[in-house]
Amino acid sequence: MVHLLPDYLGGAPSPAVEDLLPRLERPAMGHWVGLIRETLRALRGREGGAFCAEAVDWYFTPKGKPSQAARLLDSLVSLRNEEAHGHALSSKETAARAAQLLGDLKALLGGLAWLTAYRPFRVVQQRARRRGGHTGLVQFLVGVEAQSEPVSVSWVTGLFPDAVFLSNPAGDAFLELSPALQVLYDAGPRADRVFLLSSTRKSKILILKNDATGATEQVLVQLEEESIPWDRWLEERDVVRLDNTGSPGVFEMLDWRPGGDGEHDLGERFEVKAVLGQGGMATVFRVPCSVSGTPGTSRSSRSRSCTPS
Repeated sequence: MVHLLPDYLGGAPSPAVEDLLPRLERPAMGHWVGLIRETLRALRGREGGAFCAEAVDWYFTPKGKPSQAARLLDSLVSLRNEEAHGHALSSKETAARAAQLLGDLKALLGGLAWLTAYRPFRVVQQRARRRGGHTGLVQFLVGVEAQSEPVSVSWVTGLFPDAVFLSNPAGDAFLELSPALQVLYDAGPRADRVFLLSSTRKSKILILKNDATGATEQVLVQLEEESIPWDRWLEERDVVRLDNTGSPGVFEMLDWRPGGDGEHDLGERFEVKAVLGQGGMATVFRVPCSVSGTPGTSRSSRSRSCTPS
């Protein structure tokens, strides 16, 4: 949903979607599914189509009927509601339902493989190039690590650091995902983390949540010179835009690696200088940060982490 709603909000409104948006105050699973359905229906009929064109074909058949994936999504919500509000199950019934749930989830997620080609990212550093465009560091918000290391990229369009964008598979078009998805400070791990829209308060304040830590943040929609309530931005979004509308652009010399197998592969941000210690669980390296210039350490084990020191 996080990549569908921003796409929809950049175009003409649909009465069905507009009726569902106020219900974000207390959204149930069925509400989210309904919002996905009506948003995709609106994008299906829009000139130019959806930013993630595969999403429409994933949910609708060529005749506009719900696809097998759409029906499966509905059945999973019904199963969840039955589990939450239905009668108690025996151990045999529980095992059968768990097997059904696991199989259905695998089928549903397997049909979303196309989504992995779309890469959410934010700008960490940028500088203008004399001959046009920009170069700098971007952080792709994908992979097995909570926060992947920035990589060097050049791009043509104007982007800015306080937003999250989605790149299409070719890297030649961007969609801004803010404010539905933002990178904010999480006090639990004491680091920046990805927060997703989970609900709203009185249709004015966005409630963003980090699913991994459970942390929540309450924010307004941030514009260049002010912060405004969510409902006001919805009403005036044809006039009041976010700082950047995700205008088309091109990643040049894109060097994106989802992760390396070698223990010394820490991306371009860190450079391994020395081994500080070894033990049965891990090896600790001295790795100065090329972005901030501060010293740091990296522990190479089955779970790798980099921390300043």
